[in-house]
Parts: sequence; C-alpha cells; structure tokens
Amino acid sequence: GADLMEGEATSKNAVVVAAVNGIENYTSASDVQMSGFSQWGPTDDFRIKPDISAKGVLVNSVGINSDTDTETQSGTSMAAPAVSGVFILWQQYYNQLYPTRGFMRAATLKALMAISADEAGSFMGTSGAQVSPDGPDHRFGWGLINAKRGAEILRDSKSSTVIGESVVYEGTLSNQQVYEIEVEVDGTMPLKAALAWTDPAGTAKSGTDDNTPVLVNDLDLRIIRQSNNQEILPWALNKSWSNIYASKTDNNVDPIEVVEHKGAATGLAQAGMYTIRVSHKGTLTNGNQKFSLIVHGIKSNSVSIKDNVFKDLVFYPNPVNDELNITADMANILGADVQIFDITGKKVYSNNQLFSVSNNATLNISHLEKGLYIVRLSNNNASQEFKIVKK
Repeated sequence: GADLMEGEATSKNAVVVAAVNGIENYTSASDVQMSGFSQWGPTDDFRIKPDISAKGVLVNSVGINSDTDTETQSGTSMAAPAVSGVFILWQQYYNQLYPTRGFMRAATLKALMAISADEAGSFMGTSGAQVSPDGPDHRFGWGLINAKRGAEILRDSKSSTVIGESVVYEGTLSNQQVYEIEVEVDGTMPLKAALAWTDPAGTAKSGTDDNTPVLVNDLDLRIIRQSNNQEILPWALNKSWSNIYASKTDNNVDPIEVVEHKGAATGLAQAGMYTIRVSHKGTLTNGNQKFSLIVHGIKSNSVSIKDNVFKDLVFYPNPVNDELNITADMANILGADVQIFDITGKKVYSNNQLFSVSNNATLNISHLEKGLYIVRLSNNNASQEFKIVKK
C-alpha cells in the first residue's frame, strides 16, 4: 500500500500523475476513486508522491489501425497526458493575460496545480473509521486536477472585480532574505497559499530505504494572522510507515508547500489582515533560489508587498556570547523592530527603539540560554531574518 514507486517516479522536481476513475460531477473527496493499477508513494524521505491525480481509467484515446482509429485504454499513460494538456492550457491563458511576461516557470505551474486541486483521499482515523481530511496524501498527491479553478486563479490575479482575487508571483530569494506580502481577508473564502521551486540537483542515491531528505534548498511558507500572531504551517506527510497521513507541520522534504487557513465549522478564513511569508533554512546553494508563490482567497486590491531587505546589513559576532551588534543603511533601517525567537518559535526578545535615531545597535542577550535563535528585523521598508548561535 505504500513505497511502490521507483526511478524517475521519485524525482523531486517532476510532476508524477496518479490514475483515477472518471468523475461526472465532483462533490466531495469520496467521489475520487483510485484505479487498481496506479502506484502509491511516498518516497523514502516521505515526499508527497504522486503529485496529482487525473482520469486514467477507460479513456478514449488514439488507436493504431488508421489515422482516425480510437481505442479505450487505461493507465497512468492516459492520466499524465491530461495533466500535460491542462498545463499547456494554463500557460496559454497566462500568456494571454500577461503577454509581456511570456510563460510561467515550471514551479509556478506546480504551485497552481497544488493550490487549485480538488480534495481526494482519506485515511484511517483513531476510531477506525475512514476520514477524509484536507491536504495531500501518498496516493492522490495534492488531489484531483481542476483545470477550471486553476484558470480562475490566474484570472483573479489580473482582475480587481472578482471576489477572491489572487496573487501569482515569481521571485528570487537570496541568502538570509525573507519575502513577505500583507493581504486582507473579508471572511467569505478560505485563505490558501502555495510555494514551489525547482530545487538544485543533489547527490544521487544508490541505496534503499534511505530517509535522508534529498531537498537541497529548503524554503518555508507560512501564513501569519496579524491579530494574534497565529502561525499556520504547511502540509507535510507524517514520517511513519505505519501511519501515513498529512498534517500541518514544518516541511523539510517537499519542493512544494501549501498552507491553508479556514475555520473548522465555517470553512472560511476569519476576516482580517494576514502576512504571507517565504523564508529558508540554512544557506542557499548558489546563493539564491528562484521561487513561485500563489495566494488565493484575499480581498481585492489588498496586497502590500514587503520584499525589500535591509541595505548593507551586518551583524556580528556569530556565534555570540552576550552582545550582538547590528548595523545597516540609516535610511533603510530607521525605526526597525527587533525580535528574537528560539527554535520552538517562542519570542524571547523584542525592542522597537534600537534604531530610532541610529543605524547601529548593540543587543544585550546575556539572559538567553545557549542555542540557535532567529533574529527578525522589520519596519515599513523591509523585513529580514537571520540565524545566530548563542554560546
């Protein structure tokens, strides 16, 4: 029931397609029925594979007896062309909406695929009953591909007259950089964000059952509700072969991350302001990483982009004993708020007066325990995070 894929089907940057039965009218996850032949993941490092599902059972396809011959066939070889066709249609539509941009990156297509998919799949709950949760799984991937919804998200990124306007953004993240946008939600839709990137090549594996992550650049996506600083985490598979299901937790294996926020009873996100944040762990290979971000479910004309970093930022020493020095361009860092978080996400330091009149400051952190911390600087000009080690 798991770990059935091998070879190119386990590639981290490819889109792997599962074959399901055809559906006349989708109403719920239970409508999507798996075929009897499609292989299931996940990969050895618990990446979400396959990536997406499409009809692959009893598909009317071309035959070999003449130029007009048709045959009814089944297979993932029937499902994969359907997904390829949807991708081409999305590219064509995007090019019509934004003729000066050309076509979407491969990562943008994958983010659109994940955020627009219909829910599919279920897992065995603690009571022994089948449960159909939100999120991906190791059989259907991110769900059933939905060509119409993907096109609507692209449309909403251009139009300011449609409720549920969306953002389709392609950017580049540099080392220690944090990309943020602020959005407003009016309480009429769930809020969803998808991040995807084409990860650099790693070292090929030759062994079996090696759960070491193959991800090279580990980017992170978060939604933060500004009213209470609630941080909503992305979907990731539980790393247990005896109980494979998706939950909201830090994802350190997938080059696609999806975060969604909605009430359990209403299915809608609470009205208010939210921050969508893209950051990264460690040091980026090649010094930067191109990424694609799609956000859906926001109020029209409510997006504020905060993607600037602090110019000439320097922090030292690192590792640090008791005093951390921070300096940057005066015009850029003036009024910056300084916050420090431990590895659990708990805020352990906050000061918004350090850069009120100067472009350099010294933080006394002698009260902090030894360990790894995240320092966050933010003002109206920029938002940036970096890691320090307290000795």
